[in-house]
Amino acid sequence: MSKKNKPGKKIPDSIHEARLYSERRRLDETGDGDHTLDLIMNTAIQGDGELLDFLARNFGINYAEGGRHALFWVAGTPDLKTAELLISAGSTVHNAGKKAASPLMHAAYRNQLDMAKLLVKHGARVHYTDGNGDTALAFALEQGHAEMVAYLNAMMDS
Repeated sequence: MSKKNKPGKKIPDSIHEARLYSERRRLDETGDGDHTLDLIMNTAIQGDGELLDFLARNFGINYAEGGRHALFWVAGTPDLKTAELLISAGSTVHNAGKKAASPLMHAAYRNQLDMAKLLVKHGARVHYTDGNGDTALAFALEQGHAEMVAYLNAMMDS
């Protein structure tokens, strides 16, 4: 274990700022636009809890583009570890924009049952409807994900 990762030893914000600057420069070389969401997602995927906390303090963990924040995108994958890290850093399990799709809807659409269970465990609303009036259950039904449909039906009835 390197010195900077020893438990109980907090990395100074100046080091986080240097790492953030370096990562932003790398992302700027790959395309145009604001890369805050990319930074939050990449940091979470890498499992860097301290840098994620720094980003959360300085940009907001629920920073969203098009009503979709990092947890929304992770919810469509089987990456429970990254989802837990985002949630523990304060990410909302709900939608990031008015009537936008929720992380639970994305998990249902992509048939990520374990992710859906994690989101519900952390308070995701199974009855929530998006701007079109659809619920996560509607997304699962549309895609023909029988196991997901059964789970969401059970959660809606409880």
